[in-house]
Amino acid sequence: MDAASTDGTVAWLQNRRGLAWSSEPDSGMYDALNKGFSRASGEYFSWLNADEQYLPGTLEKVKVAFEQYPSADIVYGDSLVVDTDNRLICVRKGEPFRKLYLLNDCLHVLTCGMFFRRRIWDAGLRFKPNLRCAGENDFFLRALQGGAKTRYLPAYLAAFTVTGKNLGVSDRAKQELAQLHARRPRWMTIAKPVITLLRRLEKGWNGAYRMPPELSYELYEAEGEPRKKYTSTSVNCHWPA
Repeated sequence: MDAASTDGTVAWLQNRRGLAWSSEPDSGMYDALNKGFSRASGEYFSWLNADEQYLPGTLEKVKVAFEQYPSADIVYGDSLVVDTDNRLICVRKGEPFRKLYLLNDCLHVLTCGMFFRRRIWDAGLRFKPNLRCAGENDFFLRALQGGAKTRYLPAYLAAFTVTGKNLGVSDRAKQELAQLHARRPRWMTIAKPVITLLRRLEKGWNGAYRMPPELSYELYEAEGEPRKKYTSTSVNCHWPA
């Protein structure tokens, strides 16, 4: 769903065989996601932002997980965080995904490692087009409040690139998260440190802080080229400042 770009995107899309696409004005990223998912014919939904990519074997692993756990509405896994040269910065693993934690803080699970069933969409859940940066926080919170069940897949599924211009760290994103937090009951504001501690304890129980001595992974470096293999001997879980 291209927003009537004039930067060569349409010409690029025209050369992508088998890809269903449209180029028309929209009111932002979440409006485009609403349009795209409403046209989708698949059983499982997901999306990638421009600074993200899937790891080898991810789609097959997710498919197996959905088939193995038919009650799961959302399947999510771990992600790598890399710089613009694909060098590992940190890993995001073992994050618990609960509405209490999401409303207490933000969506700590990276969306590049999240997938959800069509039935969530068919039930009428949509992204709010008026949001620009934190729409996934609102979307998945409402999914959980509506009874959606989650399933954690302990595997690296995707990579997120820190570019220095990521929307998630923008002032607009902070403002939208503040709006989300305004919906929480007063007792949660008071209990925020305790809830944060509970999340970290559950995260630790899931193995989030156990790091291997080294980690090998494969990522795309340029369009049209095969994935390149990388190995990091400095694996940690610390999100960059």
